[in-house]
Amino acid sequence: MRISSMTAQGFRGFNDRIVVEFDDRLTLIYGPNSYRKTSISEALEWLLYGTTSKVEAADWKEEYRGSLRNRHFPSGATAFVEAIFVVEDAQEIAFRGNLSEDEGIQRLVDGCETESWPLDCDLSKVPRPLILQHALKTLLLAKPIDRYQGFAGLLGLGELQTFRKNVVSLCTKADTCAPPAVERVRKQVAALKARCASVPGLDSIAAALRKGTEGLTDAYKAIETECAKRVPVGTEPGSVVPRLLRSREEAVAKVFEGSVALGDYSPAETDANSTDEAFFSSFTEESFV
Repeated sequence: MRISSMTAQGFRGFNDRIVVEFDDRLTLIYGPNSYRKTSISEALEWLLYGTTSKVEAADWKEEYRGSLRNRHFPSGATAFVEAIFVVEDAQEIAFRGNLSEDEGIQRLVDGCETESWPLDCDLSKVPRPLILQHALKTLLLAKPIDRYQGFAGLLGLGELQTFRKNVVSLCTKADTCAPPAVERVRKQVAALKARCASVPGLDSIAAALRKGTEGLTDAYKAIETECAKRVPVGTEPGSVVPRLLRSREEAVAKVFEGSVALGDYSPAETDANSTDEAFFSSFTEESFV
């Protein structure tokens, strides 16, 4: 998808209608100051994103209120920016943005109003293909580290920077940069190791797990052996886990079968309970308060 032409009227420096044709490979726009070069870039930026980076980066956005509409453009006319894009099979599609009175944007695709542009990507999550004068000025005046990060963002290298940072962290501080899913698995493995080490008869599994990835094969074999001991002889491999779960449910059910009855307290136990009750009642009512 490439841009073929842009038309603007009533937007920024364009009071009269202007059409800019773009070459298939390279278009150079040059001229003295105040010849509306920046207006062309900002028109494309506003059309695609509904705002400009200059306004977004401003500390006081009220400073730019009313700056999108040309001061000399007739009040009853609609200021707009339209771009013709060429897609596959040389098909053309027109994106038009009408500037509303509240400086919002009304989007139209081939004359039909739409809420968003019909693009495969989310424009808010991808680098903007525009490097404007004010952005370069801000970067030149920024601190070296901010300048580096800023240029990386303008050139669309943000994801590459994140990838590089993660690789460095993985090599130096693996424990602090692990994704939540990895950290969750690590905790589960640690709990499994502790459980195997605490249960008699599972020493072989615990020893294999302590070897890390090198011991996984031995750990699986040891687990299979222990599982086979806990299911009826001849159980099919695919039925081992369901049978183990059923055995656990049966064991738990036995705990709750029947009822539990407490015998009567002996005279000595009754006296001790009465003494404790009196003490705690007195403590709560007097000393504690």
